[in-house]
Amino acid sequence: MQTLKLDVNSISGQGKEMKIKNIDLEYITAESNLLSIGDFEPLDIKINCSEFSNEIDKFNNDWVDYLPRPDRANNRKAITLFNYPGWGHAKNPSMPESIKEIGRLMSELEFNEKTDAYYGLPSLHTLLDKFQILGRTFIVNCGIGGYFVPHRDHPTYPREVFRLVCFLKNCETYDYDWLIDDKKINIEQGRVYYVNTRRMHRTISWVQDSMHLILNVPFNTNNINTVLKHLHHRH
Repeated sequence: MQTLKLDVNSISGQGKEMKIKNIDLEYITAESNLLSIGDFEPLDIKINCSEFSNEIDKFNNDWVDYLPRPDRANNRKAITLFNYPGWGHAKNPSMPESIKEIGRLMSELEFNEKTDAYYGLPSLHTLLDKFQILGRTFIVNCGIGGYFVPHRDHPTYPREVFRLVCFLKNCETYDYDWLIDDKKINIEQGRVYYVNTRRMHRTISWVQDSMHLILNVPFNTNNINTVLKHLHHRH
């Protein structure tokens, strides 16, 4: 199965309807495999959070507002590891902001150039380098009250990417809430998770500097097999 190139027809980069002509048996099999493992599934990959915490300090002055809204306050920032070619780590990784600046609809897969933050955070390479090419990949840093409203990512078929998430700093039980369908998820800090972000989810931070990494992984057979190979709970 080749990585899918989608016609992006909404500002968030999400298709508004299914495109049956782009769906074949291999795609359905891949989706079925991901569906069968669950909505928030731990992998056997862990990040050394102490090493990450030391490395991220060098970027203390480089955080930029992530998805800023003029109508409400939201205490969250980001640093980008894989961004649009020519854009650095301190360039806002928001898809709506990128579409506005470039002046056309965009694909997650266009954000595939490694930034200085990638090279400056070697503690993350054991995860990032398992995939030859990544799409838009970034770290979110939420302060007290930083949140994501209830939403779904890439909810229609076919999708060009799936998401992995790793919680890196100040994401313990009483620090940070990630809810799927209003059910709070138990998070192990440093653990990498496959997350079905097509399910309704929302988040909120109760502390300063709560950081998690979001990977947009190209939807292809090799990458899905990599996830299945690294499931944490298996014989």
